[in-house]
Amino acid sequence: MDLDFGYLMAISKSNLPSVIIFRLENESPKNVNKRLEKVLAESVDALKSGAVIAVLEHAYRIRTLPIEKKL
Repeated sequence: MDLDFGYLMAISKSNLPSVIIFRLENESPKNVNKRLEKVLAESVDALKSGAVIAVLEHAYRIRTLPIEKKL
């Protein structure tokens, strides 16, 4: 739930470790675990190669590491 880890990975220009950030309205353990299971099942390759994944209530976004600033 802490956004600092995603920020630190973005500025580090490193490609590992991967980070999963939860941005949920419902932060109950049951809901977090349900969303985490789905993300892990569907994002194995991205997590192995390096990614920041933002998990929302009904979707998730994957940013491949290292994150390059677009000009």
